[in-house]
Amino acid sequence: MASATQEEDEHSLSNTKPKQVKQTNLGDSIHSQLNRHSSLLLSLDHIRIFALRRPKPECITNENWLVYNVTSTTKEKWCLEFSPFFLGPIELYPNHNDGQIFIAKNMENAWQFCKVYKPFTDTDGYSPSEAYWQWAKNGWNDTKPHRFPLGRRANKPLYSLWPFYQTAVH
Repeated sequence: MASATQEEDEHSLSNTKPKQVKQTNLGDSIHSQLNRHSSLLLSLDHIRIFALRRPKPECITNENWLVYNVTSTTKEKWCLEFSPFFLGPIELYPNHNDGQIFIAKNMENAWQFCKVYKPFTDTDGYSPSEAYWQWAKNGWNDTKPHRFPLGRRANKPLYSLWPFYQTAVH
């Protein structure tokens, strides 16, 4: 027979919030099958990407998802290959001078050097200057990823030159 204290403990546990999703890099099939139906893995509708150090949506804790660290700090080689610091090369868009495609060595530099900052604009204060194109090409050709190419305290960029589809850049 359970004591009054044991019954209180059992009831108090049922009122607690769901446990936070456990971060893991365990990829074995047994662990995976215990956490979700394997057919869900075949659909991209069931893949979610979240910032590592930010709170996850409630649905993630309720659906019991596996969370993998795919940043440059992961210890798992297969996860490391998904890091924007190492994913690449990345084709960007045609060079406005000769039509050749700009290629960044990694995704991080592709994104960071597509940003246009005020000091890199023409006299109209908006269009990318020749100095921008030189700065961006140097960044795209660098194998070292640059999270903050102008430093952490740089002003916000005006915009990004990032094509959403092939015909976006003329």
